[in-house]
Amino acid sequence: MLVSQWISDILTMMRAESLDDFISPRFIVSETRSIIADFIKKDNDAKKKLARLSEGWSVLPCVKMVEVPVSECTDVEVRLCQKLMRSEQILPSTYTFTHGDIIKGISSINLSSFEDPVTPRQWNAIQKREYVDKNKYYYFFRNGYLYIPIPKKDIYAPEEVTIEAYFKDKYEVDIFNTFESPCANCPQPEETVCKRPVDYQLVCPFYLENDVKKELINRLAKVYKSITPDSNPDLNEVDKTAQRILTNDKNGLDS
Repeated sequence: MLVSQWISDILTMMRAESLDDFISPRFIVSETRSIIADFIKKDNDAKKKLARLSEGWSVLPCVKMVEVPVSECTDVEVRLCQKLMRSEQILPSTYTFTHGDIIKGISSINLSSFEDPVTPRQWNAIQKREYVDKNKYYYFFRNGYLYIPIPKKDIYAPEEVTIEAYFKDKYEVDIFNTFESPCANCPQPEETVCKRPVDYQLVCPFYLENDVKKELINRLAKVYKSITPDSNPDLNEVDKTAQRILTNDKNGLDS
């Protein structure tokens, strides 16, 4: 569903609940993503459920990596780390669940394979094991950046990686791919900037849509009641609603 269609549906539901639709679309989208994030984060099986879906996932095909001082991440032990690679730019935000960012996969041409994300301390513990699989690499996220620590005696380090993840905003993904990625297959800037954020698909699992709508209407109702001045203090709720409808009709605001 496009973001614009979602906004339209919510405004229709608000009218059905006798709520004026003066709340901004930007606020509706912001609250929607907040609710989706809450639902997903509380679900221990969110990653498994989302992995079965084809929609919602996005790809950053050519994320440029740069070497940074190992000391930039104080939790990584210097004696264990040959290099610390970091994405050159802050990445678009991903949805998270109880075990971290929802990533389907990270790949690189010159590194064999990547395991699931770890914390820096977990990486330290893995490197201290008696037997370490040299074909496995690990990564973690901090402050919006992707980090890939390279173990001692390893000469390979990724200059670019591909990331497939459950990013929150496909518009942000498109902007990132257009302006930050050197990939030849990326769209031209004019193709992206001409599209509005509401022209992109809303990233929301279909099995959560109804629950998200219900929770959103509840939140918007509370916001509406908190900011709507009582201009008819002597009327009951039914009469106040009728008065608002008459006022809107008179001013040509009723759609």
